[in-house]
Amino acid sequence: INATICSGDVYAENKFEPLTRAGVYKRKFASVSGCDSIVVVNLTVNPIHEIVVADTICFGGAYSWNGAEYNRTGMYVDTLTSSVTGCDSIVTLLLKVKEAPTMQDTVEICSGESYLFGSQTITESGLYTETFKTLEGCDSVVTLFAKVSDKFNTTLNEFICTGETYSGNGFNGIPKAGTYTLPL
Repeated sequence: INATICSGDVYAENKFEPLTRAGVYKRKFASVSGCDSIVVVNLTVNPIHEIVVADTICFGGAYSWNGAEYNRTGMYVDTLTSSVTGCDSIVTLLLKVKEAPTMQDTVEICSGESYLFGSQTITESGLYTETFKTLEGCDSVVTLFAKVSDKFNTTLNEFICTGETYSGNGFNGIPKAGTYTLPL
């Protein structure tokens, strides 16, 4: 008799003691007429495979595995039956969910100017949020505080004598009368 069982199962047919290991087993039986007969069992034990799958997804995503969807870091175990051996395999999924990194930044611009922040053009003070992709393809959330400052102009009326130069208030070596602008 050629028989096959899965690892962990027991073969106990034909009046054999429970068998759990592969091998050739013989048993002598007496027939009704007094003649002996020998039954030989060639037992094969198919292994149970243990498979570990490790994967990572981005926060907000889902991982489809064996008909289910997972979106949290964890260890998930499933038992699958082989169509070839009929034995179970234990498959373990080690899933890691990357958290969405968050950042904060501040920018100050002058009135009348604009600042490009992702897909937004900022021209007013306020709190702005934008989602960007990391190198791994995951989302990251950036919060930006924008402050728009009014332009500040000061007019200085300074005097110099002929042959002198003016140096002061950020100006350096102005040789003659006129109107000069110094952006600060």
